[in-house]
Amino acid sequence: MNVKNLVYRGSRFKKKGIYPVRELAVMETKSLGDVIKSMDFDRFHIIYVLDENMKLIDVVTEKEVLDYAIKYNTQISFKDLFEDCKKTPLWSGVLRLWNFILIFEVSWDFQGFFLWI
Repeated sequence: MNVKNLVYRGSRFKKKGIYPVRELAVMETKSLGDVIKSMDFDRFHIIYVLDENMKLIDVVTEKEVLDYAIKYNTQISFKDLFEDCKKTPLWSGVLRLWNFILIFEVSWDFQGFFLWI
């Protein structure tokens, strides 16, 4: 799998509107490059990052993996990446999940409010 195919897949996905998904589970000690090597040409990837106790740390998409590979390098491990991200305001999995919950609750409240009126 080369990076060129991953980049061009985004345009194919946007054109089709529907694309098959493949899930990968990866230990936090693995590098971004290891995950990129494991990606398929004809699938969009959701990556579950696990700690040494097999507990879920975060869920990232292939787009995020590629963005971080460009920003850092392909040799950085997910553990080091997440530790660095905690130091910078780029994102953290907990904040992303919390933001999603807040956005969902606010939109649900507004929908319920409009239905009530």
